[in-house]
Amino acid sequence: MIVNWVTLTSLLFIILTKFNEAAEGIDSRVNSSEGLFDPEFQSLIFALPIKTKSEMFVVNQCRDLSNRFCILGYTIYTKQSDREPHRTEYEEFAKIVRSFYRNINFFSLSTPLPGMDSCCGYQTSMYMKFGSKKGVSPLAYMDLLLDFSSRGRHLNLVRAIYSKKLCVNVITMLGFGQGGFRKTGRVHNAVFMLPPNEDKRIAHFFGYDSIEFELSFGWFKQNIVCDEQPWICRRYPEDEDDDD
Repeated sequence: MIVNWVTLTSLLFIILTKFNEAAEGIDSRVNSSEGLFDPEFQSLIFALPIKTKSEMFVVNQCRDLSNRFCILGYTIYTKQSDREPHRTEYEEFAKIVRSFYRNINFFSLSTPLPGMDSCCGYQTSMYMKFGSKKGVSPLAYMDLLLDFSSRGRHLNLVRAIYSKKLCVNVITMLGFGQGGFRKTGRVHNAVFMLPPNEDKRIAHFFGYDSIEFELSFGWFKQNIVCDEQPWICRRYPEDEDDDD
């Protein structure tokens, strides 16, 4: 039993090390922004399904898995408690997340390892970086991922790439939570555009200086998230959970 435990633990460490590259990539995209690092920044990060050679792999990968959105994870940058990691929590989180990742589009958005499906190496690497190391238990991190209430949550991240052809900033990532607002990516002084839906008929535009106030989590939830996962709006209706 001891040999089996050591072997399994070593294998899990190798897998998490591989997928941690994606977590580090998301971290660098979130923090390559205007202004100073904000230690109070917390955000539920979404990728939008767009194909482009110039964006990070996880954004391109989302297009193969969803027509509307993918969750990248919940980012935390300050220690939340004195809780220390324990040796079984990564396996515990993997077991938990496997039961719900498809219901919130929390797919494995990284270069797959042989024999692995859409769960749970990438997801566990996100917990390892933004949950375990910050004193958050597997169950508590799961609660953060599953909380789609709008109260106390605002747009605090927009990542985009400028399209010379369209003369707009095409949004590739959005974050909603707390802390200061930041723009990342190759952004020009032009309007922001949410990518069109699968039939290419509907796109949404937001002002360069006003997107922080125009794009609420309630609007994003109703028009993007619940278009593919309608149970979320039934569980978190806006008439009972208005934005602050």
